Amino acid sequence: MPSAEQAFPSIIELLDVERRDMKYYASEALSSLKIHPEIVVPKLIKVYSDEDNEALKKHYVKSVEQFGKVGLDTAYKVLDEKSRLERRPIALFIHDMTGEKVEDLINK
Repeated sequence: MPSAEQAFPSIIELLDVERRDMKYYASEALSSLKIHPEIVVPKLIKVYSDEDNEALKKHYVKSVEQFGKVGLDTAYKVLDEKSRLERRPIALFIHDMTGEKVEDLINK
C-alpha cells in the first residue's frame, strides 16, 4: 500500500480533471491525508471557483476546513498573494468558511 506521500501526486492531479466525481473523491482523500496544505488549499479554491453546483462548492469548503486552522491560514495567504482585482473568488471561498464579508476580504 502506498504511503500518503507516494499517493499525493496522483490524487492532487485528479483535481485538474473534468469529471466532478473524481474531483469530489480527490478532495475527500486530500482532506483525510491532511498533508501539503500549501498545495491542496489553492487547488481546492480553484476547483471551488470553477464549480457552479452549490453542494459541491460547500464540499470543497468543508475539505479545506478539515485541515483546521492551517487550512484557513493558507486560504488567507492565497488571498494576500493576489492583487485586489484577483481576490473575489478567494474572498468568496473564505466567506463560505468564515462568514466574513466578501468586500472586506477583497479590501484587506
